[in-house]
Amino acid sequence: MTAEVDQYIQASRTLSNRQTNDILYKRHYSLILQKLGGSQVFPQLKVVYSLQRLAEIVEHNDMEFLIYDQYHGQTMNMLNRILFNSTDPGDTEMYLLKLMAENYSIGGYFHIAFLFALAYNQLLETQDSYRNDIDLERRMLFTISQENYVLSHELAHIILQDTSRYFPAVQKEIPEKRASHKYSSVIGFIAAQLGFRNIEYTFLDEPDESSPWPINILLNGTESMGLSSSIRDECCCDIIALLMVISALGEMFSGHVSDVITAIAMGLRHLRVLGIVNDLCRSSISKNFEIDEAMNIRLISDYMTRTSNIRSFIGINSDKIGVKDENKLKMMLNETADHYEDIIDNPLMASITTKVYETMKTYNNDFDAIKSATEGKIGIDEICELTGFYQ
Repeated sequence: MTAEVDQYIQASRTLSNRQTNDILYKRHYSLILQKLGGSQVFPQLKVVYSLQRLAEIVEHNDMEFLIYDQYHGQTMNMLNRILFNSTDPGDTEMYLLKLMAENYSIGGYFHIAFLFALAYNQLLETQDSYRNDIDLERRMLFTISQENYVLSHELAHIILQDTSRYFPAVQKEIPEKRASHKYSSVIGFIAAQLGFRNIEYTFLDEPDESSPWPINILLNGTESMGLSSSIRDECCCDIIALLMVISALGEMFSGHVSDVITAIAMGLRHLRVLGIVNDLCRSSISKNFEIDEAMNIRLISDYMTRTSNIRSFIGINSDKIGVKDENKLKMMLNETADHYEDIIDNPLMASITTKVYETMKTYNNDFDAIKSATEGKIGIDEICELTGFYQ
């Protein structure tokens, strides 16, 4: 039954021969399903290690498979190493060059990928401050929480899409007339399944003035235009995933709910970084190597909205989800976000953007020489060797 799904995976991804840690991920996934009621209709988990860093739901013969990419987790772990340990913005630039090289190679632009892979290798020899662990235990908490968040977020999407299929009893409880009522009802029902009581959810464009963390809409015009349905879906699934992770990892990280929440907030920033790198590669090709600033602004704004949504939800429900000190959590979120901006965001928006321009200029000026030196010799395997994906 899964042979066709395996064929799809082989055809759609660049896979590593590394052994995936299926046991760990399936244990965490089973914990989430147990908390939800253990329904047999939930997707079967398949773990891959691919260059695409993509989690997705695949349907085949009325069966669903949740495909989780371990390389995505490795990427978040590396960003956490930089966040926790790095004292040099060059660490971020070094890793972003690797991401750029791998993204260009996925698109088949091996000549360009080769230039970024070479630049990555040069910096790899000198950048090492990220290697010195300052708080290994907390870093691992961050990575485990973020990986479980990605798993749970994909699961939340299919639950939101057809809630009554997975929870037949909920059909009468979810109103169909108004989206905001439907979302809050789904969240409330799932929260109860997970053991949380009296959970409240308010949309960003329907702010609860009583919230101790009032929300200002961060997108131009959003207050008057309203959020798009896709962002509403993402915001709703973020909250469901947050509750799933807190519930499933409660025993493992007892007393560290604030750290788990902060980890998930930083995980959203990791996803934003990957999205910006992907769009940077795509737009530098489609726009004749010019950066699509509007695309980056939209992407950043979307993730800011989702982060604000999480903060608003926590402000209303902190005591109900196990937060011991709300003010301490707020300070932790702010301080970690500020540090993230200094050590990861700033190099991303400054150094790497400049590097794209410089590399594209080199590529254009020396196109014939680069093509002559690499054509027939550089493909995806060579890029993966240079970036360490196959190691």
